[in-house]
Amino acid sequence: MSDAPEHEHRLKAAMLHELKHSDKKKKHIASQKRPLLLLSIVIGVLLVAFLAWYISQLSYDYRISNGSVTITRYKGKEADVLIPSRILWFPVTEIGERAFWERADITSVILPEGITHIGDYAFGMCTGLREATLPDSLIEVAPGSFFNCAALLHIFIPDNVRIIGEKAFAGAGLTKIVIPDSVEAIGVSAFANCTALVSVTLGEGLTAIAVGTFSGCSSLRGVIIPDGVTEIGNRAFSNTGIRYVTISNSVTYIGVGAFEFCAGLESVLIPASVVEIGVGAFWGGVNLRGAFFEGNAPRIRHDVSSFNNAAPFTVFYRAGTTGWSNSWNGYPTKEY
Repeated sequence: MSDAPEHEHRLKAAMLHELKHSDKKKKHIASQKRPLLLLSIVIGVLLVAFLAWYISQLSYDYRISNGSVTITRYKGKEADVLIPSRILWFPVTEIGERAFWERADITSVILPEGITHIGDYAFGMCTGLREATLPDSLIEVAPGSFFNCAALLHIFIPDNVRIIGEKAFAGAGLTKIVIPDSVEAIGVSAFANCTALVSVTLGEGLTAIAVGTFSGCSSLRGVIIPDGVTEIGNRAFSNTGIRYVTISNSVTYIGVGAFEFCAGLESVLIPASVVEIGVGAFWGGVNLRGAFFEGNAPRIRHDVSSFNNAAPFTVFYRAGTTGWSNSWNGYPTKEY
């Protein structure tokens, strides 16, 4: 009976020893597994990166310069294109010139944040393109970027865009366009021949409306020229369907043929700030019956008619202004 406590003590000691040994074994096994776990994570990340790179290799040609990627050609088969934000860990910052040129099979494209520039004619002649999502990081829409994208009905221009290039959206199917206040310059014929375009909102950052900007927009119903614009370029709104135009008091020059062949225009108010009107500025406006001048008579280059000769057409001028007579440039005048 005296041996029983000693036996129990030895049994407990053996069990404790076994537990300690087991704990050490588990820690040893865990310590061996930890590097394997880290290695598997690294391999997983590398595999994902490789897969992304491999897919990009199948879909894009590109160049890497100064730590950023320019996509130079799309060679994928997807109609709905989601452009990657990174290739080989380098950020994609630019869509190169004609990168998607004449890809009529593309129906939508999403540009990721980080892209600042769309190259010349990058999506030109993508006649099946219906949707294009532009990132907030975008600064410039280059010449011809969406030239003749006839199926493109809507596009939102982000608030950081400063330049819209020549013919950027010419021939597109746009029905409405809002130019944000950040835009400082719009290139020649940027929206020319957008025959479905009905509504245009021009931003306060503009100082000029370029040559032919909205020429041929036959569905356009009206336009408000914002404060800050000093010049309406030659043929800027020629052959449009506008029925009204509001010209701000900052405009000093209305260009050659700026509103020619605008058959829906019945009258126009010329602010006192306008000092010169180009040849044929309102020529061909067959329903234009009156022009109301708020200031002194402006110069007309080469003394050639700026208004339609269709009768009856009358020039109205404010009492107290100068340069008017009973007949101004061949048109009858009347004080109002």
